[in-house]
Amino acid sequence: MYAAKDEVKLKVPVWQQYSAKNKEVLFAQETNEKAELTPSQVRKGMENLFDTFDKTPYLPTKHKKGKGREKGTILTKREKHKTVKKSKNKTQKEVKRE
Repeated sequence: MYAAKDEVKLKVPVWQQYSAKNKEVLFAQETNEKAELTPSQVRKGMENLFDTFDKTPYLPTKHKKGKGREKGTILTKREKHKTVKKSKNKTQKEVKRE
């Protein structure tokens, strides 16, 4: 915001142009004088400044989808494992230590 305060021009809605601070700044801009902008005025002016930037780096990129599995491909079945149960001889504390 500090760097943008010299480059932005205040553009406010019609109903806000009559406030004392906005009136001073708008008059100074019409007469090409340098006006001290408040931080909120700089933030509002930056919206218009950012609209002038190139938007192509911020647009979503286009991607090609994958081809997927070809028709007729046979998948191998997963290997089955035996069920392993806890032994009843060890306590929970002994199991955590290992």
